[in-house]
Amino acid sequence: MTCTILARCAETGQLGIGLVSSMMAVTGRCAFVRAGVGAVVVQSMADPRLGPAALELLQAGYRPVAVLRAFDRTEEAFEFRQVALVSARGDTAVHSGKRAAGVCGAAEAKDCASLCNRMVDPRLPQLMVEACVQSSGELAGRLMAALRVATAGGGAGTVRAAGLLIAEHEPWPLVDLRIDWTEGDPVEELDRLWGLWRPQMRDYLNRALDPAIAIDP
Repeated sequence: MTCTILARCAETGQLGIGLVSSMMAVTGRCAFVRAGVGAVVVQSMADPRLGPAALELLQAGYRPVAVLRAFDRTEEAFEFRQVALVSARGDTAVHSGKRAAGVCGAAEAKDCASLCNRMVDPRLPQLMVEACVQSSGELAGRLMAALRVATAGGGAGTVRAAGLLIAEHEPWPLVDLRIDWTEGDPVEELDRLWGLWRPQMRDYLNRALDPAIAIDP
């Protein structure tokens, strides 16, 4: 099982992904972001090569729906995959192949999209999108709200991993937090990590961009 939420913050330009899964270390294989370009998720028999390929097409000027059309023409196993994209302009597109794993679904709204597979509750993609859209504040908090909805009441089934990946202006992520495997609650553990990272992340950014003003966290 894997459920993901992708979103763009219209105010800051941040592009981010939140993810929960029953599989180990999925964030590194499934989630891809590039500042000023977009966010891409590849799941269900995930081929990690598709993430960078999709970002390259977005950067070349393709709309998200055109990226999916290109993959449908060129990728032999595309019927096994789920792919979702949100561009730096807030356009979205989703694909759930007819041979994707288990009960699959997707949902979209302006600046936001969700994908789920092997889910217990088929309403989850729409509920996750609604949680993200209806939440206020910074993008990380809105993505976390969607992940909490995904795991509430067991709708996503057994969850062992979670991740939060956000790009802002730099060529590296502003936020890259992962629970690759736990016997506990990965969303709760991820939220704790976010609480620790949040007050320090700008200091670490300053270390890279302007060491003279950097504050030792």
